[in-house]
Amino acid sequence: MNLVVLTWNIRGIGKPKKLRSVIQTVKENKASVVFLQETKISKIKYRLQGRLCGHRFGGFSLSPAAGASGGLISMWDTATFSIERQVVQDRVIILVCTIASFKVRCVLVNVYAPNDSNLRSEFLDELTGMLSTLQVPIIVGEDFNTIKTREEKKVVVADEWSMRKFNEFINSNELIDLPMDGNQFTWFRGGSQVSPSKSDRFLVSTELLTLFPNHFQTSISRKLSDHTPVILKVVSYTIGPQPFKWFSHWADERAKDIETVESIEKEIDLREGRMVLNGDGDLRNRDLQAEIRNLKIRLWARYRRNEKEWLQKSRLKWFKEGGKNTKFFHVTASVRNKINFISHIRIKNKLLSDQKSITRAIEDHFRTALNKVKTLCR
Repeated sequence: MNLVVLTWNIRGIGKPKKLRSVIQTVKENKASVVFLQETKISKIKYRLQGRLCGHRFGGFSLSPAAGASGGLISMWDTATFSIERQVVQDRVIILVCTIASFKVRCVLVNVYAPNDSNLRSEFLDELTGMLSTLQVPIIVGEDFNTIKTREEKKVVVADEWSMRKFNEFINSNELIDLPMDGNQFTWFRGGSQVSPSKSDRFLVSTELLTLFPNHFQTSISRKLSDHTPVILKVVSYTIGPQPFKWFSHWADERAKDIETVESIEKEIDLREGRMVLNGDGDLRNRDLQAEIRNLKIRLWARYRRNEKEWLQKSRLKWFKEGGKNTKFFHVTASVRNKINFISHIRIKNKLLSDQKSITRAIEDHFRTALNKVKTLCR
C-alpha cells in the first residue's frame, strides 16, 4: 500500500479558481493527507468544507488565520488514519494518529512559521517542546519561511542565523530532509528579478524511515500559487525474504579524501541552481547534468565510508557493552535498501511499477539468459 501526503502553501483559498486547483491536485495525486498553509480564512463555511473534503476526507481541522494572513487546514482519510488527539494552535496543527493499514502510530504536523526571524525562532523552540513529548514517528509538512543552506535560495542574501536555528530544529528532533525530486526550488517571486528558494518540504523522523525505507519527496507544478505543492509518498512493498550481507573487506578501505557529505550536497545544489538559471534547452546544462551524476556517485561513496566508521565504533561498543541494535544501524540499512530498490522498470516500451510484475520480469529475463548459456555450452 502507498501512503501519499501533500503539503502546499496555497496563498489564499477563497477564490473559486484556487479551490478548484486544490481539489484537482489532491485528486490527481490520490493524497491520503493534505496540509494547506496560508489559507487566509478565519472560519470555514460548511459548503466550502464539503467541496474541499468531498467523499475522500472524513477528517478536517482548521487553524484560523489572523486577519488576512496565515491560516492552516489539515484533511485526512478516516479510513486510513485513526486520530487519537488533535493539537490546534496558531501556525501549527498536530495530529496524533494510527495508520490503520500499517498499524503504526505517528504524528502528522502541519506548520506555517512566522516570516519574522525572531518570532520564528521562538516558534521553533515551542514546537520542539511539543514534539519532544510525543515519542512517536513524525511527519512534518511545512513552510518554515526559511532555508537550510545558502544554495537553497538565489539572488537574495540568506539569513545565516535563521538557517542555523532551522538546522538546530531539524537535528534536535532527529528529522531527515529527504532528497527532493522535481523542481528543487518550491517558491518563486516574480517581477523584474526572480528569486527562487526551497521553503517548502517534508521532514521525516528517523524512526519512520526505519519502518518504511522507501520515502519519495517530489515537488510538482506550481499552478496558481507562488509555492509549489510537495508530495511525500511512503511505499510499502513485499517481494519476499531478503538476506542482509556484510563483507569484512568493506571496513578495510581507507578514505582517500576529506570530502564531507555536506560539501558534496552543496556542490550538487549549486549545479542544480545553475541549471535553473540557465533555463531549458541551454547546452551548458548537459555538462552540469554529467557533473551532478558524478557528484552523486561520490556522495554515496562518502555515505558508505561513514558507515565503515560506524562499524568500527559499534564493534568497540559491543566489546564493552554487548551487542545492541542502534537507530543509526537501522537507518543505514534502510538507506542501502532504498538504493537497491527498483521502483519501476521499462520492458519493451511498457513501464512496470507493480512489484510483482517487476519481480516476474526480472526472473523471466535471467531464466531466458541462463537457458541461452546452457544451449551454447551443449
